[in-house]
Amino acid sequence: LQLYVADVYQTTDIWVFDLNENHKDQKLKSPQSKRLVPIHHNLLDLGFLEFLGSKRSERLFEDAPLANDGTYSSRFSKWFSRYLSNIGIKTERTSFHSLRHNMKHIFSNWLSGRIYDRVLKKFFLQMNVDI
Repeated sequence: LQLYVADVYQTTDIWVFDLNENHKDQKLKSPQSKRLVPIHHNLLDLGFLEFLGSKRSERLFEDAPLANDGTYSSRFSKWFSRYLSNIGIKTERTSFHSLRHNMKHIFSNWLSGRIYDRVLKKFFLQMNVDI
């Protein structure tokens, strides 16, 4: 939600999201959060580059307001929680930020030991971060 149009670009032949703090309203949780994230080809196939090209403001999601806590995600998180409730799938384990945690839980139930650690690190692309 805090991305700027300039944070999306092609490096070599791969389109990426550049997670950074280049603007005063961008905040990362830790230095390890600063990274390039490849954009999945399905998102590109669905017209993401056309969406990007249609932007007339500096921010990618200019309709997401900055909340009183200085983040863009807190208001969206509350909206998303209401949305999950309205469509009948809200549980104590579902929220805007629950996908990563729930995937770790699923992996831990299916895999064990070194295989679990390797798959988990590979899946989350965080080889140098404690999970």
